[in-house]
Amino acid sequence: MDRNFIYTIFLGGFVALAGCDTYHDMRPQYQKDAVKTNQTLQKQPISYKKQEGLDSILTKRQDIADSIPKQPQSDLNQSPYWISADYWINSRPLNKKDLEGKLVLLDFWATWCGPCVQYLPDIEKYHKENKDKGVIVIGVCPIKEELDLAVKNYHEIFIREHNITFPIVLDKDGKTLKKYGNKTIPAQILFDKDGKIFERK
Repeated sequence: MDRNFIYTIFLGGFVALAGCDTYHDMRPQYQKDAVKTNQTLQKQPISYKKQEGLDSILTKRQDIADSIPKQPQSDLNQSPYWISADYWINSRPLNKKDLEGKLVLLDFWATWCGPCVQYLPDIEKYHKENKDKGVIVIGVCPIKEELDLAVKNYHEIFIREHNITFPIVLDKDGKTLKKYGNKTIPAQILFDKDGKIFERK
């Protein structure tokens, strides 16, 4: 495969960006974005309509933890492209048959990681230019917080506001990142058409 193709994917200077601690506490970022986020959360039950900040909403997990819609199970945790997906955004749950014979780029990122967010427009551009050419981009977000309705909603709003259209998985406890031996983000792994790791950054 042409090495220039790989550099197109990783866009060169990516490795110069500082890594972020995978287990950073996300709530400060939630608080920062709470005003904008709560405008969208107006469709929540009345008890969550107060402008109290998403951090306060996160303390009410016992009331909303069972509210995340159930999704079909994905078999990607049993395939060469090992992904632990607790919740999918922008896509139905993908399976190994969806990825067979494709180039697959895993992009590990999080809303609280400045370098990750800075790089998202380039990933989105790459996705749009290559989605019909046998390339699948999947964003993997390691989640430290309990994966409840507030966290799910926050990520859906963040993704929509940043015009991200490629599939995103929320990965509780960062199991996928650990599986591939990464300790920091941003990180990327490219699989070839045979499901073997071709390049990683």
